[in-house]
Amino acid sequence: MIRSKVVEMIEDNLFEKERVRFRRFVDAGGFKRAQGNALAGRAIKPCGRECREYGYKIVEMFDHKSLENFAILMDDAEFLLHCASISPNPQNCFNYFYHFVNENLKRNKTFRMEFLKAIYLNDNVYTLESINWFVDSFGFQKENEALRKNQEFKKRVQARLGEQFEFPEYHYNGQDKRKLTKYKMTRNDIKQLNENRLAGLNEILDSFEEEKKTCYDFRSGYSQ
Repeated sequence: MIRSKVVEMIEDNLFEKERVRFRRFVDAGGFKRAQGNALAGRAIKPCGRECREYGYKIVEMFDHKSLENFAILMDDAEFLLHCASISPNPQNCFNYFYHFVNENLKRNKTFRMEFLKAIYLNDNVYTLESINWFVDSFGFQKENEALRKNQEFKKRVQARLGEQFEFPEYHYNGQDKRKLTKYKMTRNDIKQLNENRLAGLNEILDSFEEEKKTCYDFRSGYSQ
């Protein structure tokens, strides 16, 4: 079904109103209080602000249990797929938000495949162990088997090899050796993280099927 321009304009207008409303909420200190409750292990309730911006803030945390109170967002496929691509590593999260996704969406084959793709492309997910943890924890074995045969998607994962965590800017002026020591330690940590990330991504790529080569048999005139 093709969505009309009018519907898109109405939705964009509603999203913009929600963004403005949420910004006022943040400026008034509302989210800071809510974040404190979440960090203390208490679930946040929408309080009339069930907008995407609020949901993204929760997904950036390591405990997502507040989203069990956000029924509208948990039925918003576009929002959920974006969250899957930006959340912390699901393996490191408490109450990962997929638990609270609308059951009808969980049964939707297209949504499930796109969700798994988003996990593979998430910058915070770069080990085969993390991929397998998600697949086994949420029953994505069938989708994962199909995805690892997809050579076009494999190329998208390969593109991640050219990315890396950036090193901090060098600001040492020669007066405080402690700052230089801290800079070197941070740089070494990031270097090690990039090496681990590269090794992990290569392990993920090795789990994909190899692309089949087409050979031409000159004697028979057929490709094999």
